Amino acid sequence: MTYSTPPGWYPVLDPGPDGRAQERWWDGQAWTAELRPVPAPVSAPKRGAKVGLVIGLALVVLAGGTGVLLWATRDADPAGRPAAAPPAVTGSPSGTSSASPSTTPSASPTASPTPAPVPSLTPVVPSRPPLPSTRSVQDLPDGWEVPVPSGWRIDDHTDTVTLQFSTTPYSCNVGSGNCVRANFAVAAERFEGASAQAVVRERMSVYGPTLYGDLTGTRTVTAGPVMVAGRLGHAERWRLDPVKGVPGYVLVVAVRSPQGGYTVLVGSTDEHPDAPGPELLDQLVDSIRPISGTGTGAGTGSAA
Repeated sequence: MTYSTPPGWYPVLDPGPDGRAQERWWDGQAWTAELRPVPAPVSAPKRGAKVGLVIGLALVVLAGGTGVLLWATRDADPAGRPAAAPPAVTGSPSGTSSASPSTTPSASPTASPTPAPVPSLTPVVPSRPPLPSTRSVQDLPDGWEVPVPSGWRIDDHTDTVTLQFSTTPYSCNVGSGNCVRANFAVAAERFEGASAQAVVRERMSVYGPTLYGDLTGTRTVTAGPVMVAGRLGHAERWRLDPVKGVPGYVLVVAVRSPQGGYTVLVGSTDEHPDAPGPELLDQLVDSIRPISGTGTGAGTGSAA
């Protein structure tokens, strides 16, 4: 996505000729040609010893146009699990930690050896802080390991979603379901479109009203390219103002699928003190990693 990011050295995907991780100089507006190996860490002195969505309308429905996310469950027990085998949950998600980038350029960026040019380097967004997470779910159709935000639960998956997470349900006295403040899902369907951006815009026009009902206005907060587990796509986050209820944010991401078409990821969070900030959805997408040594498959979830 496109952000106002201060100038500095930020990590890139491709290693240097010696196999070491590299950083590229961001001048505040665009990526420059300057590359350098990632510096060794400096030791510190010791101080003493809402899917919500048409893709899962059977699970997430709008609570009577009230602007709250209603996450329907199969029984009254929020911790209930589906009869079908759910995606496998693993331990700490791999590759989700990253060092905070320096916002101050090196005093002498040319002092490091100049690596050979990288002709096909795809610009990437500077790394964000790692997602707070202790679990992950494997999504075999796309070959992804998706982290579960700390404090979130793994919800029942269906034929329309390969995985979905949500925050703890709360009592909202609407229908027989449970309201949630935020959720995230990966659609099982592969969508066709002229571009990733076109798919995002079309899906946003569906998901927004589905999650928050009739709207009085919308505003694009962020929009631009995004990397998902090394695959380039497009992402947009919109702020939605509903006729009823609290405003909310919806993030929609589309990336090329190995099976053809586009895979769509979608998350939402209310603008409410009890809801996580919308930046957490960006962190979640940024923390998705390829499943090590696993190709894509046709099932939902993975073998434990």
